[in-house]
This record gives sequence, structure tokens and C-alpha cells, in this order.
Amino acid sequence: MPALLSVSSFILAASLGTIAYLALLHRCLKNRIDHEKRYGTLPSSDATTITTIPSEVYTSEYYALHDRASRRVPRQLLPHQKDADILTLFLRRNMTAFANFPQAYMLWAISPVETRPTFHASHISSLDFNQGDLICGIYRVLERSADKVEFGMMHKGVEGRLVFRLWDEDKDVVFASETAMWTRTDETQRATMPLENPVLRFFHELAAWWLLDSGVKYLVDLDGETDSE
Repeated sequence: MPALLSVSSFILAASLGTIAYLALLHRCLKNRIDHEKRYGTLPSSDATTITTIPSEVYTSEYYALHDRASRRVPRQLLPHQKDADILTLFLRRNMTAFANFPQAYMLWAISPVETRPTFHASHISSLDFNQGDLICGIYRVLERSADKVEFGMMHKGVEGRLVFRLWDEDKDVVFASETAMWTRTDETQRATMPLENPVLRFFHELAAWWLLDSGVKYLVDLDGETDSE
């Protein structure tokens, strides 16, 4: 019995320690990331930045959410390449990292066998994220430009977009990660969106913010390595 109590105490302490660490990490990232979220009817202004959302989603017939995180960095600290190349490097690194997250393992488990290779680092690192490319079983590139990639996603009655883009502000470059989801407001067709769950929303924010923050740091470090050669 004492041994069992010791094991139970260890598991409890480890669990509490993990929760405390994740909460601290979430708070630290929140201080470095600009973040905003909206629930309800999507404003028509979003159509200028996420162009693949169907026009009917901007009506009261749909309940939606839009989550945006952004981080800025001086242009001079980034690799001296075109924005299209910078965005490709950023996405290859971040989607490869995401493929090792618990969320990705859950997606892998429910994915058809033929799409499971899209989780492999070799697949992701070979992509330029052109229209039609599939990543991590669920994210399909719907639109690609020099400064933006829009992924489409659909799961259990919920459709959405995952968007990565960058733009110039003064002497800085702003990197943004956006998630939009929607479902019909009709009670017979209303699906619960994952980000309506507080626990899932917490882990989404933790993953999105960490990937955004560490992805920008990756690019800055990459430029430093290039300059030293």
C-alpha cells in the first residue's frame, strides 16, 4: 500500500507540475503575441484577408469564430529572400513541428491510411505549399500567394480555414496565424466547434502561439547562420 501511495503521489505531482508549466508557458507567450478572437457572425471585413470563405458564411445563418495571433520582427533580422521564400521556410518548419504535437497524433489516428504520409517530415519539407497540397491529413492548400497561404479544413460538420500571412509595417514584418471556423446556426445542423471547448481552446492557443513565436525565432536564427557563412 505505501508503494502504491508513493506512485499515486508521484503521478499527481507530475500532472500538477505539467499543468503549472503549461499555464506559465501560455502566460509568457501571451505577453509576446498580439491576439484577438471573435465569436458570432463573421464581419465582412474578414473577406479581404481570408478570401476563400464562402460569402454565405458572413450571414446570420452561420455561427463562426475567428482567432488571430500575430508577431512582428524587424525586416533586417530576417533572411534576405523574397517574402514567398520566407513564408515557405516558415511553413515547412512550423508544419513539421506541428506534426509532432498531440493534436497531430490524434489527426493521424483518424486519417485514412493513404493520407498518413502527409504527416511525414520528408513530405512537408518538400512542399512549396501550392494549391492542392495536403498537409497533416486535413489541411488542404486552397490559395497561395507570395505573402499568404490559406488552408481549408473540415471535420465532423465544422468547416474552417487556417491562414498564415505576412506583411510590412514600417520597418517590421508582421507574421500572422489565423483560424476561422463556422457551422450552421440551425439547431438541427448546429455542430460544436472544437474551439468552443475551453480546454481545446487553451491547447490551440498554446500550440498556435508557440509555433508563431518559435517560427519567427527560427527565421531570425537562420539569417544569423547565413550571415556567418
